[in-house]
Formats: sequence, structure tokens, C-alpha cells
Amino acid sequence: MAQEADSGDPVTTFDPPLQVTVHYDPVSIGDLPEDSLRLYFWDADGAAWKDVVTTCSGGDYDRNFVENWFSVSLCHLSEFAVLGDSPADGDGYSIFLPLIMK
Repeated sequence: MAQEADSGDPVTTFDPPLQVTVHYDPVSIGDLPEDSLRLYFWDADGAAWKDVVTTCSGGDYDRNFVENWFSVSLCHLSEFAVLGDSPADGDGYSIFLPLIMK
């Protein structure tokens, strides 16, 4: 259950989940396969990037390759990155960090 916003504590978990949509420019992602793009969070305990789809039970990605976006539910806030499979070997990750402006 999400904490109350007026408690003074930061809100880091959500129930129900937040839906996050990431729009990308296919030219900017270079050779990364569009279907391999996923949103990851930094797991400090494991010192590794983990797919945010694992933060909510029954999570899954919704993709629109024509409009160049994907969306996913997440149940907590963290540091995030958009990663995709390396086209050279398919085993590693290449990072795609879009510019975010306020």
C-alpha cells in the first residue's frame, strides 16, 4: 500500500501500480532491437539492473512499434534506465538514456 503523501515520508511503493510509458526515437537507439528495450531499476542490494516488470505481480510490457513506445507497470520508485540487448551478441546490454527536461 502506498504511503500517505502528507506523512512527510517519501512515497516509494504503489498499490495500485503506476503505468509508465517510454517514448523513444528509433534513430537514437541505433542498432538496439526495439523489441529488446526494457525499463530497468538499480537494485542496490544485488548491485545489478533488474527489469521493472518484476516489481509488480503479473507485470508485462505493452509495445507499439509504429508509434515507438512501450509501457509497463511498476510498484516502486528507484533509479531507472532503458536497456536493450546488444545487437552484436545478444548477451549483453547497451544503454539508452533519453534526455529528460523539466
